[in-house]
Amino acid sequence: ATLDIDAGETVVCTFTNTKRAEVEIVKATVPAGFDRDFAFTTTGTTASDLGTPFTLNAKDDASDSRTRFVRPGDYTVSETVPVGWDLTGVACTGDANSSGATGEAVLHVAAGDTVRCVFTNTKRGQAIVVKTEGGNAPEAGHEWTFTLSGGPLGEQVLTRTTAGDGGGEGVLFDDLKPGVYTLCEVDMPEGWHSSLELVEGAETEVDEETGAIISVCITIDVAANEVEQIAVDNVRPEIAVTKDGPA
Repeated sequence: ATLDIDAGETVVCTFTNTKRAEVEIVKATVPAGFDRDFAFTTTGTTASDLGTPFTLNAKDDASDSRTRFVRPGDYTVSETVPVGWDLTGVACTGDANSSGATGEAVLHVAAGDTVRCVFTNTKRGQAIVVKTEGGNAPEAGHEWTFTLSGGPLGEQVLTRTTAGDGGGEGVLFDDLKPGVYTLCEVDMPEGWHSSLELVEGAETEVDEETGAIISVCITIDVAANEVEQIAVDNVRPEIAVTKDGPA
């Protein structure tokens, strides 16, 4: 306050301070403590109070959160979700007027508020089928087909077929959300059997006319960041035919 006071004049100066709100943005991952940078942006009239852009990493306490004192107002904090990850939750606590329900941290902070928002990301997994025939590498020219369905896939059915070029073979189902799936070996050649038949709870489809196995399905559980490996061995039992004739 710069004052120019005349004789006999009375001047009153009032200084008003407004307490800032405390905002904490936290990064959590499934699996916990994953070492990866996640990028965030903040929008709002005074977005620079919280910072934009910035990164967080769940690997340790020094890098998994950001706390700033911001001026009262409206802010929106958004995350850029990396490939192979899903944003599975944004939970804001401490202020009834702030929420993560939309997948962003939408903040309406008043003077003196304290808000904490946790962004949780879940890493996707894989399912790998390792294919053999009679315990050995598949014969060149033999192609084997597998499907994956159910769980997070909803109505979608993924289909993969081995290359059929012999040697070490298999199929990969990549970028899977954690969950329980149905894995099937389908379109099996007549006379062949699958080791999946021996899995507890396996469901087998059989040709009513020939009795040949058409498909075998099992349940698999893919966890976050897991590589679920399934060994599938196919065999074609040899049938010996003998002829009894006159002595």
